[in-house]
Amino acid sequence: MDFGLLPPEVNSSRMYSGPGPESMLAAAAAWDGVAA
Repeated sequence: MDFGLLPPEVNSSRMYSGPGPESMLAAAAAWDGVAA
């Protein structure tokens, strides 16, 4: 991903309107399962 191709406003809006916390919560649950 090259952040220099788009203006900062577009990059910022893309970061804040991403997939949400669900993917991170799923990854955390998976790592908890691995650690157990």
